[in-house]
Amino acid sequence: MRRLFPPGFLLLLFGSATCQRELPSREPESEAPDAAATVEVRGAEPKLTPSVTTGSDAGEDAAADAAKKIAYGPVPPATPGQVLCGDARCDLATQVCCENEAQGVAQCVPKPKGDEDPCERVEGALYQRRCDEKADCPGAQACCTTWACSGGCPPVITCGDVPCLHGQVEQCLPGGTCSPGFRCVASRDSRLGSCVQERSGVACGKERCSGERPVCCWNTKTQRGSCAADCGEAPNEDLWALGCTSPDDCAGYPCANFVPAPVAFSRCSGAYDVPDRSTVVFCRRLEDCPVMNLMGKPKACLRDRSFPGNTKTCRYPTQ
Repeated sequence: MRRLFPPGFLLLLFGSATCQRELPSREPESEAPDAAATVEVRGAEPKLTPSVTTGSDAGEDAAADAAKKIAYGPVPPATPGQVLCGDARCDLATQVCCENEAQGVAQCVPKPKGDEDPCERVEGALYQRRCDEKADCPGAQACCTTWACSGGCPPVITCGDVPCLHGQVEQCLPGGTCSPGFRCVASRDSRLGSCVQERSGVACGKERCSGERPVCCWNTKTQRGSCAADCGEAPNEDLWALGCTSPDDCAGYPCANFVPAPVAFSRCSGAYDVPDRSTVVFCRRLEDCPVMNLMGKPKACLRDRSFPGNTKTCRYPTQ
């Protein structure tokens, strides 16, 4: 089984960019979420002071917390050309929304002429929203969450190419539409929504894993596997926890693995993640294979008998 860790690979894991603004990092983890999970952008949770309450005190505190909660109106299924910002709607032609939904911060501000952060002067705002659904974006673009830099920058929700760079984080309004292959679901802690795959699962020998058993625990030595909720964490160089074996399993998003520790695995990932952190990239054709930072341009997409079915993986000059 291949383990591609070219010279200097570990340096990638410790590199970081800097920003002018030092804010708590909001960059996501390298893995994309499971297909059934929702992805939402949330502001920082308020700090809580530990306390002990009993009887009527607990009831009074609960009532006080309920009174503090921001009560927004219903969410429309679509607002093309406008961004929902609290109970207001920002005109995308001239405005952006500076927001911290958890703290009840939502303010329309003039769109900047340059690269400056329009939300820097809005107290409590943690991110800026330039779209809230695919209908706000031109052509085949989608409303994606991205970051202005790789360390310390707040998120920006804006139109971008599909797939969204940082994983399956396309934004939507509940009841609205997403890119083909995805559907909009309400987020747990946000009144807005996010796009999840309409169809998920992975081939695993003679069966297809999905639902409550979405992972294929595949032994590359015995060429056998079984579906499970997960494959555990016991080190085993022959065991792969496969969440996908093709971009087809990911509604077109890349299917790849990252640093295998302790069990090798594959999951649907963002286009941004693959060139830096993957050692195996699954493909249908050469066009699915990204240019790797250390291994260069792909040379082929070939059948890989280590994995179930007719799985193909990208091959690079150093392989």
